Amino acid sequence: DTQSMLTALASSCSIAPTPPRTLPPITGNACALGYDFGTSGVRCAIVDASGEIVANPPGYSWGVAGERAQEASDWEEALFSQLAALPADARARVSRIAVSGTSGSMLLVDGDGAPAASRGSPRMYDFSVSKQAVGDSGEAALALLRRCTPEGHPVRSATSALAKLLAYHFESPLAGSERLAHQADYVASRLTGGAIASDWHNALKLGFDVRALHYPEWLTGGEIGEIARGRLPRVVRPGEPIGPVSDKLVAKYGLASGCLVVGGTTDSIAAFLAAGADSVGDAVTSLGSTVAIKRLSLDAGHVAVFRSSAALATHMAKATAASRAV
Repeated sequence: DTQSMLTALASSCSIAPTPPRTLPPITGNACALGYDFGTSGVRCAIVDASGEIVANPPGYSWGVAGERAQEASDWEEALFSQLAALPADARARVSRIAVSGTSGSMLLVDGDGAPAASRGSPRMYDFSVSKQAVGDSGEAALALLRRCTPEGHPVRSATSALAKLLAYHFESPLAGSERLAHQADYVASRLTGGAIASDWHNALKLGFDVRALHYPEWLTGGEIGEIARGRLPRVVRPGEPIGPVSDKLVAKYGLASGCLVVGGTTDSIAAFLAAGADSVGDAVTSLGSTVAIKRLSLDAGHVAVFRSSAALATHMAKATAASRAV
């Protein structure tokens, strides 16, 4: 049965000790800025070292037509319009920034981190390769996943980030410079100007092993590895450094010197944190444009859908949670 399958899958995975944090909590006058890129729009919030909200401007709306049809340029416009809307004195205190994005939303980028010109729009969280990918590329991707991945693994879903990456390849072989970036990864890279990096939570639907804390052998080797190797983002712990905000942006927006972009999370896990869930057995239902259910468990019989580093949650609360997590 399903529970037996999950138990077998969980027991076959070794659990790596959670690595220690390298960044101490913010102190003194320093603040953290969190972004939540959700289905309906984007919110951000600045919180201080005690977790109190310092600033939270009105949100940025995609509009009904934009909820499921977005461009990378839309993400950039939302990112910087929200940043500009924050009071200058609050921005001057921001020493860390984190981003949460819709789980499974992704695009291909080229060697300099720009969207791959020939690949069209980002594939959003609900893009199904079985229904929306070109020709037979989606079915080819799902067939490969069935052959090469563990039974019941999240990557077997037609909406997983890995399924979308493989479908791109079967539409047209991936170019040497093309790399995968989740929504949150791409947005973070617009702040650093550096290479794409992801976090434990966004990388789950790509196949990252959140128990062993590395990409599994079936993803880096074999048939899938021949396609995916070298195209997967570096993965950091949520709240750990991705890289500094570029000097140009620090100067333009008056951010604190040395401001860091740190690993973020997905929107539904931000909702989990925003609801205050922090004990084994706590469960959260996040009700937005879609419904997500999360439960914190140490039982190996329950395959973890995320690894926490730290009801109903609002869009604003998720942005606040993203900032408090750093």
